[in-house]
Amino acid sequence: MPILLAGSLGFFAVPTLTRLILVLALLGAAGYGIVYSLANFVHPSEREITVRVQKDGFAR
Repeated sequence: MPILLAGSLGFFAVPTLTRLILVLALLGAAGYGIVYSLANFVHPSEREITVRVQKDGFAR
């Protein structure tokens, strides 16, 4: 079955495995782009926190 991207059948003329690989590659690229943009463009604010630890768990 030939790969036809234009015509009356459109995207459905592409074989199933090729379509699956193409969709997975596009989803992977979109996920990679989201992670990259979050890592490089979002700067979290720093703040101090205090966490109280109970002594009961240490002395056994």
